[in-house]
Amino acid sequence: MTLLSIIVPIYNVEKYLAKCLDSILSISVDKDFYEVILVNDGSSDRSVDIAKEICLSNSNIRFYSQENCGLSAARNYGLITAKGEYVWFVDSDDYIESQNIDKIVNIMMVNNDLDIIMGTHNFVDSNLARVINDNVADPGQIISGKDALFNGYNPGGVWRLIYKRSFLSEHNLDFHVGISREDVEFNLKAMALAQKVFVTGIIIYNYIKHINTLTTATTREGVYFNISSDIVVHNSIIKFAQEIRDKELGQNLTKRVNSIVFGMLFNLIRNKEPLIDLPFKQQLISEMRLNGVYPLRGPFLSKKALFFSKILNIEFILRKLLKY
Repeated sequence: MTLLSIIVPIYNVEKYLAKCLDSILSISVDKDFYEVILVNDGSSDRSVDIAKEICLSNSNIRFYSQENCGLSAARNYGLITAKGEYVWFVDSDDYIESQNIDKIVNIMMVNNDLDIIMGTHNFVDSNLARVINDNVADPGQIISGKDALFNGYNPGGVWRLIYKRSFLSEHNLDFHVGISREDVEFNLKAMALAQKVFVTGIIIYNYIKHINTLTTATTREGVYFNISSDIVVHNSIIKFAQEIRDKELGQNLTKRVNSIVFGMLFNLIRNKEPLIDLPFKQQLISEMRLNGVYPLRGPFLSKKALFFSKILNIEFILRKLLKY
Protein backbone atom coordinates (compact mmCIF):
# COMPACT_ATOMS: atom_id res chain seq x y z
CA MET A 1 0.00 0.00 0.00
CA THR A 2 1.42 3.37 -1.07
CA LEU A 3 0.60 5.96 1.57
CA LEU A 4 2.69 8.84 0.30
CA SER A 5 3.74 10.07 -3.13
CA ILE A 6 6.67 12.51 -3.04
CA ILE A 7 6.73 14.58 -6.24
CA VAL A 8 10.06 16.16 -7.14
CA PRO A 9 10.26 18.44 -10.22
CA ILE A 10 13.78 18.66 -11.66
CA TYR A 11 15.26 21.52 -13.65
CA ASN A 12 19.03 22.16 -13.79
CA VAL A 13 19.73 21.27 -10.16
CA GLU A 14 22.83 19.12 -10.52
CA LYS A 15 24.40 20.83 -7.48
CA TYR A 16 21.53 19.96 -5.15
CA LEU A 17 19.66 16.94 -6.51
CA ALA A 18 21.73 14.16 -4.92
CA LYS A 19 21.31 15.66 -1.45
CA CYS A 20 17.59 16.11 -1.95
CA LEU A 21 17.03 12.53 -3.09
CA ASP A 22 19.34 11.11 -0.44
CA SER A 23 17.25 12.83 2.24
CA ILE A 24 14.06 11.32 0.77
CA LEU A 25 15.52 7.83 0.47
CA SER A 26 16.74 8.02 4.08
CA ILE A 27 13.17 7.98 5.40
CA SER A 28 13.01 5.26 8.06
CA VAL A 29 9.84 3.54 6.83
CA ASP A 30 9.40 0.61 4.48
CA LYS A 31 9.75 1.69 0.85
CA ASP A 32 6.42 0.02 0.09
CA PHE A 33 4.76 2.86 1.99
CA TYR A 34 6.05 5.66 -0.22
CA GLU A 35 6.98 6.38 -3.80
CA VAL A 36 9.15 9.09 -5.32
CA ILE A 37 8.08 10.65 -8.61
CA LEU A 38 10.80 12.57 -10.45
CA VAL A 39 9.67 14.86 -13.26
CA ASN A 40 12.48 16.26 -15.39
CA ASP A 41 11.38 19.60 -16.84
CA GLY A 42 13.80 19.80 -19.76
CA SER A 43 17.06 20.02 -17.79
CA SER A 44 20.21 20.75 -19.79
CA ASP A 45 22.79 19.92 -17.10
CA ARG A 46 23.67 16.60 -15.42
CA SER A 47 20.45 16.44 -13.40
CA VAL A 48 18.97 13.69 -15.57
CA ASP A 49 22.08 11.51 -15.26
CA ILE A 50 22.09 11.89 -11.48
CA ALA A 51 18.38 11.07 -11.25
CA LYS A 52 18.60 8.01 -13.49
CA GLU A 53 21.60 6.65 -11.61
CA ILE A 54 19.73 6.89 -8.30
CA CYS A 55 16.65 5.28 -9.86
CA LEU A 56 18.65 2.17 -10.79
CA SER A 57 19.16 1.20 -7.16
CA ASN A 58 15.75 2.21 -5.78
CA SER A 59 12.62 0.38 -6.85
CA ASN A 60 10.22 2.97 -5.40
CA ILE A 61 11.39 5.80 -7.69
CA ARG A 62 9.73 6.58 -11.02
CA PHE A 63 11.33 8.93 -13.53
CA TYR A 64 9.48 10.97 -16.16
CA SER A 65 10.65 13.63 -18.58
CA GLN A 66 8.90 16.48 -20.36
CA GLU A 67 9.88 19.50 -22.42
CA ASN A 68 10.58 22.60 -20.37
CA CYS A 69 7.11 23.80 -19.35
CA GLY A 70 7.83 25.16 -15.86
CA LEU A 71 7.46 24.09 -12.25
CA SER A 72 3.65 24.07 -12.26
CA ALA A 73 3.44 21.77 -15.26
CA ALA A 74 5.99 19.39 -13.72
CA ARG A 75 4.04 19.23 -10.45
CA ASN A 76 0.78 18.65 -12.33
CA TYR A 77 2.38 15.80 -14.29
CA GLY A 78 3.56 14.21 -11.06
CA LEU A 79 0.13 14.61 -9.51
CA ILE A 80 -1.53 12.82 -12.42
CA THR A 81 0.82 9.83 -12.09
CA ALA A 82 0.78 9.64 -8.27
CA LYS A 83 -0.62 6.52 -6.59
CA GLY A 84 -0.27 7.45 -2.91
CA GLU A 85 -3.13 8.35 -0.61
CA TYR A 86 -1.26 11.57 0.17
CA VAL A 87 1.02 13.73 -1.98
CA TRP A 88 3.92 15.95 -1.00
CA PHE A 89 5.63 18.40 -3.34
CA VAL A 90 9.36 18.67 -2.64
CA ASP A 91 11.62 21.11 -4.50
CA SER A 92 14.78 19.50 -5.82
CA ASP A 93 17.12 22.21 -4.49
CA ASP A 94 15.93 21.66 -0.89
CA TYR A 95 15.92 18.56 1.32
CA ILE A 96 13.57 16.98 3.82
CA GLU A 97 13.98 16.22 7.52
CA SER A 98 14.24 12.45 6.99
CA GLN A 99 14.16 11.29 10.61
CA ASN A 100 10.76 12.88 11.23
CA ILE A 101 8.79 11.49 8.31
CA ASP A 102 7.95 8.22 10.05
CA LYS A 103 5.88 10.33 12.47
CA ILE A 104 3.97 11.77 9.52
CA VAL A 105 3.37 8.28 8.13
CA ASN A 106 1.98 7.22 11.52
CA ILE A 107 -0.44 10.15 11.42
CA MET A 108 -1.62 9.02 7.98
CA MET A 109 -2.18 5.47 9.20
CA VAL A 110 -4.16 6.52 12.27
CA ASN A 111 -6.19 9.28 10.58
CA ASN A 112 -7.42 8.24 7.15
CA ASP A 113 -9.80 11.16 6.56
CA LEU A 114 -7.49 14.18 6.74
CA ASP A 115 -7.46 16.72 3.91
CA ILE A 116 -4.12 18.31 4.81
CA ILE A 117 -1.26 17.57 7.20
CA MET A 118 0.62 20.69 8.31
CA GLY A 119 4.27 20.49 9.28
CA THR A 120 6.89 23.11 9.98
CA HIS A 121 10.31 23.74 8.45
CA ASN A 122 13.85 25.00 8.78
CA PHE A 123 14.82 28.12 6.85
CA VAL A 124 18.48 27.83 5.85
CA ASP A 125 20.26 31.00 4.73
CA SER A 126 24.05 31.32 4.32
CA ASN A 127 24.64 28.16 6.37
CA LEU A 128 22.51 29.46 9.24
CA ALA A 129 19.29 27.64 10.05
CA ARG A 130 16.28 28.73 12.04
CA VAL A 131 12.99 26.97 12.62
CA ILE A 132 9.94 28.61 11.08
CA ASN A 133 6.83 27.59 12.99
CA ASP A 134 3.89 27.52 10.59
CA ASN A 135 1.45 26.14 13.12
CA VAL A 136 -1.83 27.93 13.67
CA ALA A 137 -3.01 25.71 16.55
CA ASP A 138 -1.55 23.44 19.21
CA PRO A 139 0.16 20.31 17.82
CA GLY A 140 -2.20 17.36 17.52
CA GLN A 141 -5.27 19.45 16.84
CA ILE A 142 -7.48 18.98 13.80
CA ILE A 143 -8.93 22.25 12.55
CA SER A 144 -10.62 23.45 9.39
CA GLY A 145 -8.73 25.26 6.67
CA LYS A 146 -10.92 28.27 7.36
CA ASP A 147 -9.78 28.27 10.98
CA ALA A 148 -6.17 28.06 9.80
CA LEU A 149 -6.64 31.11 7.59
CA PHE A 150 -8.42 33.09 10.32
CA ASN A 151 -5.72 32.09 12.83
CA GLY A 152 -3.01 33.63 10.68
CA TYR A 153 -1.93 30.96 8.20
CA ASN A 154 -0.07 32.62 5.33
CA PRO A 155 0.09 30.63 2.09
CA GLY A 156 3.54 29.95 0.74
CA GLY A 157 5.54 26.98 -0.48
CA VAL A 158 3.43 23.87 -0.98
CA TRP A 159 6.24 21.82 0.56
CA ARG A 160 4.96 22.95 3.99
CA LEU A 161 1.80 20.87 3.57
CA ILE A 162 0.98 17.26 2.68
CA TYR A 163 -2.32 16.80 0.84
CA LYS A 164 -4.83 13.98 0.57
CA ARG A 165 -4.78 13.09 -3.12
CA SER A 166 -8.52 12.38 -3.27
CA PHE A 167 -9.17 15.82 -1.71
CA LEU A 168 -7.20 17.53 -4.49
CA SER A 169 -8.93 15.43 -7.13
CA GLU A 170 -12.41 16.07 -5.72
CA HIS A 171 -11.91 19.83 -5.94
CA ASN A 172 -9.95 19.81 -9.22
CA LEU A 173 -6.97 21.47 -7.56
CA ASP A 174 -3.79 21.74 -9.59
CA PHE A 175 -1.15 24.37 -10.33
CA HIS A 176 -1.67 27.35 -12.61
CA VAL A 177 0.90 27.02 -15.40
CA GLY A 178 3.05 29.96 -16.47
CA ILE A 179 3.21 32.05 -13.29
CA SER A 180 5.65 32.42 -10.40
CA ARG A 181 3.11 32.59 -7.54
CA GLU A 182 1.42 29.26 -8.15
CA ASP A 183 1.93 28.09 -4.56
CA VAL A 184 -0.05 31.02 -3.15
CA GLU A 185 -3.05 30.42 -5.39
CA PHE A 186 -2.97 26.65 -4.81
CA ASN A 187 -2.70 26.89 -1.02
CA LEU A 188 -5.35 29.59 -0.62
CA LYS A 189 -7.85 27.44 -2.49
CA ALA A 190 -6.79 24.24 -0.71
CA MET A 191 -7.10 25.80 2.74
CA ALA A 192 -10.43 27.39 1.94
CA LEU A 193 -11.80 23.99 0.90
CA ALA A 194 -10.18 21.81 3.59
CA GLN A 195 -12.39 20.53 6.39
CA LYS A 196 -9.72 18.65 8.33
CA VAL A 197 -6.19 20.03 8.73
CA PHE A 198 -3.96 18.11 11.13
CA VAL A 199 -1.47 20.44 12.87
CA THR A 200 1.68 18.51 13.77
CA GLY A 201 4.46 20.81 15.00
CA ILE A 202 6.89 18.38 13.32
CA ILE A 203 9.80 19.74 11.28
CA ILE A 204 9.50 18.05 7.90
CA TYR A 205 11.43 20.28 5.50
CA ASN A 206 14.61 22.30 5.02
CA TYR A 207 14.09 25.29 2.76
CA ILE A 208 17.33 26.64 1.29
CA LYS A 209 17.40 30.34 0.50
CA HIS A 210 19.18 30.69 -2.84
CA ILE A 211 20.32 34.01 -4.28
CA ASN A 212 19.16 35.44 -7.60
CA THR A 213 15.71 33.87 -7.51
CA LEU A 214 12.70 35.15 -9.42
CA THR A 215 11.04 36.13 -6.17
CA THR A 216 13.80 38.69 -5.61
CA ALA A 217 14.04 39.69 -9.26
CA THR A 218 15.91 42.85 -10.21
CA THR A 219 15.73 42.49 -14.01
CA ARG A 220 12.94 43.94 -16.10
CA GLU A 221 11.88 40.45 -17.17
CA GLY A 222 11.81 39.16 -13.60
CA VAL A 223 9.86 42.12 -12.23
CA TYR A 224 7.38 41.94 -15.13
CA PHE A 225 6.92 38.19 -14.62
CA ASN A 226 6.29 38.55 -10.88
CA ILE A 227 3.82 41.40 -11.26
CA SER A 228 1.97 39.59 -14.04
CA SER A 229 1.81 36.53 -11.79
CA ASP A 230 0.44 38.56 -8.87
CA ILE A 231 -2.30 39.89 -11.13
CA VAL A 232 -3.23 36.37 -12.25
CA VAL A 233 -3.35 35.12 -8.65
CA HIS A 234 -5.42 38.12 -7.55
CA ASN A 235 -8.04 37.70 -10.24
CA SER A 236 -8.20 33.93 -9.82
CA ILE A 237 -8.78 34.11 -6.06
CA ILE A 238 -11.28 36.98 -6.37
CA LYS A 239 -13.32 34.80 -8.75
CA PHE A 240 -12.98 31.82 -6.38
CA ALA A 241 -14.01 33.95 -3.37
CA GLN A 242 -17.14 35.10 -5.17
CA GLU A 243 -18.14 31.52 -5.98
CA ILE A 244 -17.86 29.95 -2.52
CA ARG A 245 -20.88 29.97 -0.23
CA ASP A 246 -19.06 31.10 2.90
CA LYS A 247 -19.08 34.88 2.54
CA GLU A 248 -16.94 35.45 5.63
CA LEU A 249 -14.24 33.21 4.19
CA GLY A 250 -14.60 34.86 0.80
CA GLN A 251 -14.01 38.23 2.44
CA ASN A 252 -10.83 36.93 4.09
CA LEU A 253 -9.49 35.65 0.76
CA THR A 254 -10.37 38.95 -0.91
CA LYS A 255 -8.48 40.92 1.74
CA ARG A 256 -5.44 38.71 1.27
CA VAL A 257 -5.12 39.06 -2.49
CA ASN A 258 -6.00 42.77 -2.45
CA SER A 259 -3.14 43.19 0.02
CA ILE A 260 -0.82 41.28 -2.34
CA VAL A 261 -1.61 43.76 -5.12
CA PHE A 262 -1.12 46.70 -2.74
CA GLY A 263 2.31 45.34 -1.78
CA MET A 264 3.15 44.78 -5.42
CA LEU A 265 2.46 48.42 -6.32
CA PHE A 266 4.22 49.71 -3.20
CA ASN A 267 7.36 47.69 -4.03
CA LEU A 268 7.27 48.85 -7.63
CA ILE A 269 7.30 52.47 -6.49
CA ARG A 270 10.25 51.78 -4.18
CA ASN A 271 12.26 49.86 -6.78
CA LYS A 272 15.33 51.94 -7.61
CA GLU A 273 17.10 49.49 -9.92
CA PRO A 274 18.38 51.43 -12.98
CA LEU A 275 16.67 49.06 -15.41
CA ILE A 276 13.32 49.54 -13.68
CA ASP A 277 12.92 53.05 -15.06
CA LEU A 278 9.90 55.35 -15.31
CA PRO A 279 8.66 54.16 -18.75
CA PHE A 280 8.81 50.55 -17.55
CA LYS A 281 6.91 51.39 -14.36
CA GLN A 282 4.30 53.24 -16.40
CA GLN A 283 3.94 50.17 -18.63
CA LEU A 284 3.30 48.02 -15.58
CA ILE A 285 0.72 50.45 -14.18
CA SER A 286 -1.06 50.34 -17.55
CA GLU A 287 -1.13 46.54 -17.38
CA MET A 288 -2.52 46.66 -13.84
CA ARG A 289 -5.23 49.04 -15.04
CA LEU A 290 -6.01 46.83 -18.04
CA ASN A 291 -6.44 43.80 -15.77
CA GLY A 292 -8.68 45.60 -13.30
CA VAL A 293 -6.34 45.75 -10.30
CA TYR A 294 -5.64 49.50 -10.46
CA PRO A 295 -7.06 51.72 -9.04
CA LEU A 296 -6.53 49.66 -5.89
CA ARG A 297 -9.65 48.22 -4.31
CA GLY A 298 -10.27 47.11 -0.75
CA PRO A 299 -10.87 45.54 1.60
CA PHE A 300 -7.31 44.93 2.81
CA LEU A 301 -5.79 43.05 5.72
CA SER A 302 -4.74 46.28 7.46
CA LYS A 303 -6.09 49.78 7.92
CA LYS A 304 -2.66 51.07 6.90
CA ALA A 305 -3.03 49.50 3.46
CA LEU A 306 -6.53 50.97 3.15
CA PHE A 307 -5.22 54.45 3.99
CA PHE A 308 -2.27 54.36 1.61
CA SER A 309 -4.32 52.77 -1.18
CA LYS A 310 -6.48 55.91 -1.26
CA ILE A 311 -3.34 58.00 -1.68
CA LEU A 312 -1.88 55.77 -4.39
CA ASN A 313 -5.17 55.95 -6.29
CA ILE A 314 -4.69 59.71 -6.77
CA GLU A 315 -3.12 59.94 -10.22
CA PHE A 316 -0.83 62.94 -9.75
CA ILE A 317 0.52 61.54 -6.46
CA LEU A 318 1.25 58.19 -8.08
CA ARG A 319 3.08 59.93 -10.95
CA LYS A 320 5.21 61.86 -8.50
CA LEU A 321 6.03 58.73 -6.53
CA LEU A 322 6.97 56.77 -9.65
CA LYS A 323 9.48 59.44 -10.59
CA TYR A 324 11.06 59.36 -7.14
